Amino acid sequence: MRFGFLLKRGKPEAREIAAELGSLLRAEGSSLVALAEDADALPGRGRCPRTSLAAPSDALVVLGGDGTFLFGAAWSPTTACRCSA
Repeated sequence: MRFGFLLKRGKPEAREIAAELGSLLRAEGSSLVALAEDADALPGRGRCPRTSLAAPSDALVVLGGDGTFLFGAAWSPTTACRCSA
């Protein structure tokens, strides 16, 4: 599976969670893509432009608040589902 990652800017917690989740997903054989500004937080990721982040992904992982989620949902060609912790 291919996962796209969108991280809230200025939130170190989002980058830490992305790194941990990315490592788990890669260990299971998944591939990762992220925006250029977020890519260094993810192990073994590809980079893609903002306009096509969701397109090459089977799922879009959004780590941030409501605004970040809505920003990502606007790009996603599939149904959006939000999980909060």
